[in-house]
Amino acid sequence: MIITREVDYSIRLIRAMQDGEIHSMKPLCQEEEIPWKFAYQIIRKLRDAGLFRTYSGVRGGCQLIRKPSDITLLTVLRALDDRCFVSACVENGYECEWVKKKQHPCNVHTKLCAIEHALETTFAGITMEDLLSEKSLGSVTLDLSCRTEEKRETGGAVLPEDLIENPSVS
Repeated sequence: MIITREVDYSIRLIRAMQDGEIHSMKPLCQEEEIPWKFAYQIIRKLRDAGLFRTYSGVRGGCQLIRKPSDITLLTVLRALDDRCFVSACVENGYECEWVKKKQHPCNVHTKLCAIEHALETTFAGITMEDLLSEKSLGSVTLDLSCRTEEKRETGGAVLPEDLIENPSVS
């Protein structure tokens, strides 16, 4: 699942702190129904990604330092976990036994690459402001065609994106 509890809690934290003020963790966690130990782990990751600033001491707390309109869903997802969404086989550096044996990626791999790309593109186009507003997101469509003239490294082999729909590769 892509939208994990950690992602959900992160979005709640961003919602609660979108005013840019410094917030104390305890009331924030109570208001947003987030276990405080988990919130601290999340805040640390979001701070490391440059989304939050933390302050220690009596007047300490945390602060959202970027506008929700400048934070995409992809930014939040990657701050929490930089692995691929779909399958390990589309991650850089993955050594596929199929590719080693057959010398080309399988159809499943190329389609998973297309899905991964479509998800990243979609998530990069949705800001926290979009998610937090009362307005509808409208029609969110995943474009799985991914046809470009560029070549990208996939599973140890370099192939054109248009192989995604090539039935001769299996």
